Amino acid sequence: MQELDPNTSSTTSETSFNTETSPADDTQPTTAPSTTAKTKGSKRALASINCPVELAIRIIGGKWKPVIIWHLRDNKKRFGELKKEIKGITVKMLAQQLRELEADGLIQRKMYYEVPPRVEYSLNELGRSLAPAMKELSIWGKDFRAQLLAGTGDNSVTANATISGSDQAPADCI
Repeated sequence: MQELDPNTSSTTSETSFNTETSPADDTQPTTAPSTTAKTKGSKRALASINCPVELAIRIIGGKWKPVIIWHLRDNKKRFGELKKEIKGITVKMLAQQLRELEADGLIQRKMYYEVPPRVEYSLNELGRSLAPAMKELSIWGKDFRAQLLAGTGDNSVTANATISGSDQAPADCI
């Protein structure tokens, strides 16, 4: 299905799913995403972005992608586990964001040919390379929340950890 992307003034295609049969069982259909996943621009357009921050935000920006990456930081998760852990996300949005993260090469999707079918999502090497940035965002968010709750009114966040930070990132998220 074609739709107009208001951010890029170009059309993008949503992920279409191809039906394949399992190598282990010819009667068991699986869904494998095609290479036409909806992204925020072609690879050539993304490569033309000179600002590294803008490029990173294009790939991992938004309300849900950083949260999904955070929840996948330590181990693989099934779709239902992610849905339970991420409060407020709809099934449709979670599926869309997972497809986009997979198309952008940050996560991998592993399909198990069982009854019922089982799918697990995990960060791949590129996705795991975001861990230091996600940890610093988590620390900043924790400090900012503490400041809001304290009612300091001070707009400058004084982190209780330096940029190198401690090795322990806050575990709580959303």
